[in-house]
Amino acid sequence: MKEITKKYLEQCFNNAVNGLHLKAGQVEIITKLRELLFDSGSVAGVIERMKKNTELSTFAIKLNEAYNFIETNEIDFSSVSYHFNEHTENISKTLNKLIEQFDWQNFQRIVARLNELELATTENTGSETEMAEFMLDYEPTGNDDDETLEMKSDFILDDEVLERDLSFAEYKEKVLDSIKNLDALLNDLLDGKRSAEQIFKCLRTVEINKTLSEKHNFDIITRMHQTFEDSLRLIQRGVIKINKQLIYAMRSCLIVIAAIIKDKKVDITEFLKRAEFLGREIEKLKEGN
Repeated sequence: MKEITKKYLEQCFNNAVNGLHLKAGQVEIITKLRELLFDSGSVAGVIERMKKNTELSTFAIKLNEAYNFIETNEIDFSSVSYHFNEHTENISKTLNKLIEQFDWQNFQRIVARLNELELATTENTGSETEMAEFMLDYEPTGNDDDETLEMKSDFILDDEVLERDLSFAEYKEKVLDSIKNLDALLNDLLDGKRSAEQIFKCLRTVEINKTLSEKHNFDIITRMHQTFEDSLRLIQRGVIKINKQLIYAMRSCLIVIAAIIKDKKVDITEFLKRAEFLGREIEKLKEGN
């Protein structure tokens, strides 16, 4: 796709949004649409999936008209302004109908179905596209053997009644409750079970917990959430293969988070090193994708 095509679509979208009077909850829908379209790496691919979705098809068709105007035609600069206004108005009308028709909760379900289409596409083309194989060069430090690490993992992640620090109690409870679902997701991924809706919900949870951790100045916990989120997004997009090493490294992020919040008196050096190694490798993959 031409770079100018993406810029044209972004400006059409932004101008269309500027003409709307957004209510509570509609801002989140617009933000998610913008993220889906312009942070995914393939605007054309997202538009095609949207066209297959009943609720988003009309909006996608109007986007596609703007896309084709720049991408497939020889640009007549004397008429660009006229077409830009036309495309912006059409996108604005369909956007307005979309945000009036659905609330944030319903829109999340629409996005989940959209992600299912993406996963299906990825699985169908997976044999042709080589995905990254993760952590083949990682070597444990030798501080703990596998059995000891597993015992520490169970000790840190098990259920227990927390002694609440009232100033952080709500935050701690939310993050720790989330870990159960995130850990369950990792087990499902390793077993070959892919639920687009489950992945979407977990991504949203991690985003919120990351923000809360940042506000409370928990730098390591914030970093662990960021690494987990980035890894899950690359899995969602089919950029990286799922294997035991990847899942164990992602679980190490959760173990570090839980250990710090619970103030466990146990050496988590090995888990932290694995998680930080994951973070560095994921950053390399993000740069190339």
